[in-house]
Amino acid sequence: MAIGRAFNCYCHSKNSRGHLVQKEKPSKKRPAQKQKRPGIQSKMRPLPQIEKQGVGSHKLEGKVAIVTGGDSGIGQATAVAFAKEGADIAIIYLKEHSDARKTKALVEKHGRTCLLIAGEVGNEKFCHSAVQSVVQPLFLIGAKIRSR
Repeated sequence: MAIGRAFNCYCHSKNSRGHLVQKEKPSKKRPAQKQKRPGIQSKMRPLPQIEKQGVGSHKLEGKVAIVTGGDSGIGQATAVAFAKEGADIAIIYLKEHSDARKTKALVEKHGRTCLLIAGEVGNEKFCHSAVQSVVQPLFLIGAKIRSR
């Protein structure tokens, strides 16, 4: 086996003859989820990891972020990460109220405000009213994140 190839694998070691050999890293596949869309995150097994340890650097202090799909998955992780960085959050979600309340609790744990807005982002009138409901109480939008 060529040495250059051994360094591209997950790990390598020498066999009894002193040659480098490739070892496969065992893969940890998550089980397939069996839910109709949109799914309820709290019913997933195993539950997704939402938050990493550590303290934010407050780079978004004084900003407001609107996150669509912020009730679960990448949107939820984004909302929590932005809150860690100091942003107040507005979450627009379809109908997964229990997941949205969990996101709100995670955001508020970081001392930030979280506004929950349920509705269909495919409806233009709803989107305009949702943005207005964010602008009035939270004053300023620093970022809009669409995760769906």
